[in-house]
Order: sequence, then C-alpha cells, then structure tokens
Amino acid sequence: MSALYGYLSGDRGTVTKASHREIEAKLQSWEDALGLTLWADGGFSLYREAGPHGGGPRVLIASGNLNHLCRIVTDCEVA
Repeated sequence: MSALYGYLSGDRGTVTKASHREIEAKLQSWEDALGLTLWADGGFSLYREAGPHGGGPRVLIASGNLNHLCRIVTDCEVA
C-alpha cells in the first residue's frame, strides 16, 4: 500500500491530510454535499448526498481506479 496525501485549498487557507488506507473529502452546502473517497490502492468514489437540510439518497457520480482511468462508471449527466 502506498501512503496518501491530500490537501484542500480555499480563501481561508489550506488543510492537509495524510493517511495509509483512505482519505475522504466532503464539500457541503445547506442542501447538498459532494464527497470524494480515495483508497490507497488507487480506487476512488465521487458521490452526491443530501446535506443537513436536503433530502434524497446518496448518488454515485463516478468511481474507478486512478491507476486505470480508461474506465469510469458514471450515473449522471455532466453539463
């Protein structure tokens, strides 16, 4: 397994995270949340879910493996 290192930058600074197994990042608004999970083997999952005042199920947007980006499964249209 390889070590993971991630960062999220915004107008209020940068947050970093290191891990050996997985990193999960979530951007959340009042109604929705967009999440990304990255595993040490290169697999990833990008999904949308309800925020604290939203409704509805978790929806998978894309999943695959960063080492083999030739095939990404998507469940929604990209504008």
